[in-house]
Amino acid sequence: MTVQERIREIKALSQGYHLVQAMRELSGSAAAGDEQALEVLTGMLAECRSAESWARSSSYCSAVVHAVAQTGTLRSMQLLIRCVSEFDEEMPYGAVELFSSILPTYKRIVMGPLKDLIETGPGPARAVGLQSLCNLYLDGQLQGEEIRYLTGCLKKFTQDDYLTLHVADLVRLEISYKEKQAEEDLNGMLDGFLLEDPEGPAPST
Repeated sequence: MTVQERIREIKALSQGYHLVQAMRELSGSAAAGDEQALEVLTGMLAECRSAESWARSSSYCSAVVHAVAQTGTLRSMQLLIRCVSEFDEEMPYGAVELFSSILPTYKRIVMGPLKDLIETGPGPARAVGLQSLCNLYLDGQLQGEEIRYLTGCLKKFTQDDYLTLHVADLVRLEISYKEKQAEEDLNGMLDGFLLEDPEGPAPST
């Protein structure tokens, strides 16, 4: 069976248990190194770049995205990032939210690609990039320079069509709280140091 024949066969399942089972088997085969299975997933994912595909069958597109992610490989991350970078401008909120929840599962190795989405991608791709970074921050995955980069992005961000403002405000509040807490801790340490007797305890007689 060719790649296109396999894709048509799975798409004919439409949705429900049989689709989930077929996608699970396909994902398992791809993770085990079956190149044709990966080609089938790649072909299916290419269709998920368009808003029309999501409007026609969001359950099918969602199943494809999950199946690709479940292979758990670096290549799967690259496929998902490429899909997002080629999003239609009119992508629905649900697609943006799904990719923003899945890409952080690759943890810090996805940082570079997410920055590229934020800096060069179309509107929905930028939303995926920023929301994913925010989710990584809330999961405790970002450090030092990465947090400073995210803070800079949030300072420039105002609003979009993908409810990014909600998670952005959560992260802004969290960062602000931690900065205030760190400042209070530092002031407490300094106050304690200044209250200490510089001459030390009196010698015993």
